[in-house]
Amino acid sequence: MSENYQFFIRCLHQPLALCCAAFLCDLCLLSFGCTQTSLKNTAFLLTLLVCSFYDLRFQRIPNTAVLVMIISRFLFSNPSSGFLQFLQGILRSAAISLCLSIPVFAAAFLFRFLSGRKGLGGGDIKLVFASGLYLGLSKGLWMLLLSCIFVLLYFIVKKTKKSKVFAFGPFLSLSAGILLFL
Repeated sequence: MSENYQFFIRCLHQPLALCCAAFLCDLCLLSFGCTQTSLKNTAFLLTLLVCSFYDLRFQRIPNTAVLVMIISRFLFSNPSSGFLQFLQGILRSAAISLCLSIPVFAAAFLFRFLSGRKGLGGGDIKLVFASGLYLGLSKGLWMLLLSCIFVLLYFIVKKTKKSKVFAFGPFLSLSAGILLFL
């Protein structure tokens, strides 16, 4: 079995992870009803949950989780308006996600170039891309701002050194999850 799959199975045995997963499923069903949107958002939130636990534990976000987010975004899309409109929607979503993730990539690259230390990882950038598919441009920008605010609050409350390595994925996931319901 792959390391990602084993970790996912171990997460399911944790009471906190099970409670969070059940809560997210219930919240999606209550908010969106039993629709394709509800299934899509449930898959997104559960994958964000797995990414958060994985990033906290291993300081990385698995590619398979990001791929599940991308596939479920388009799998649960409604192509009833025609194939051409469906394809245009996919391309529009991908362009918006690139508009969100390219500046994040540039900032991470610039930070690494100027400081010589690693800033955001590639998994964080891929998570921003995948979240942009679900949230769109305006909520995606709010996600970035809100996650930075959460990081600042984290450092204020924990009173840790700012040079300490920390997982940014959970902050992105929390922000994306909140904005999905707004």
